[in-house]
Amino acid sequence: MKTKENTIVAFHIGRGGKFYNAGYLTYLGEKEIGNFVDDLFPRGDQLGEIRYYDGGGDDTELTQEEVNSGIGTINIDNDYDTTYTKYLCDCDEREINAILRDRTHYFDKVISLIEEGSTE
Repeated sequence: MKTKENTIVAFHIGRGGKFYNAGYLTYLGEKEIGNFVDDLFPRGDQLGEIRYYDGGGDDTELTQEEVNSGIGTINIDNDYDTTYTKYLCDCDEREINAILRDRTHYFDKVISLIEEGSTE
């Protein structure tokens, strides 16, 4: 059974809104961080930990451990291109508002989790 404690939701920080400003938060749906690694390159570091790098060879701060857990952050440039996941129960007001702006097929399911605490 899905609950807000075990439902993972994804967000992207980029450009958007009325004035296309940086820092605009967009809800991406009920997805794990592993759904966003197709354009990244895994590589082991000196300690044997697998980390993910972008096409320019820059560290995105994402580890294989985070990919396995479903919760993590892909940080491309701090301001305009960051994707992250977290449990629904850990969402703050800004993230809940991003979910409320969304109108995809995930919307009703996530809203019912927020309001009721669980769904099937």
